[in-house]
Amino acid sequence: MDTPPHDTPHDTPQTLPFVPDLSRIVIATGNPHKVEELRQMLALPGVEFVGLKELPDWEGFVEPEETGQTFEANAAIKALSYAEQTGMPCLADDSGLEVDALGGAPGVISSHYCTEGREVGMPR
Repeated sequence: MDTPPHDTPHDTPQTLPFVPDLSRIVIATGNPHKVEELRQMLALPGVEFVGLKELPDWEGFVEPEETGQTFEANAAIKALSYAEQTGMPCLADDSGLEVDALGGAPGVISSHYCTEGREVGMPR
């Protein structure tokens, strides 16, 4: 006799994967303009998006080092780091300039490209 589908071990509460509370999601940035922009873009009923600086212990958060080679990798580094620090689901973005004539440069180092006081060895 076959076991009915609803009686399979996969349907028991003990084996269901953890589902985080998605009613409050952290936008992993301290930039209030970016927080507001993402709030407007992502407006979802029943979901509150909060910026890092809106959390009570935000000054104690450690900003992760963005060591990724792509914007996506750096966004993932930020989201995962702040999710671990806050205990809440987080989303992050990373952006910059990629110029075809420069072979995609400056890319992930856009914010440091051609700036005064640049670090030794950084492109001009």
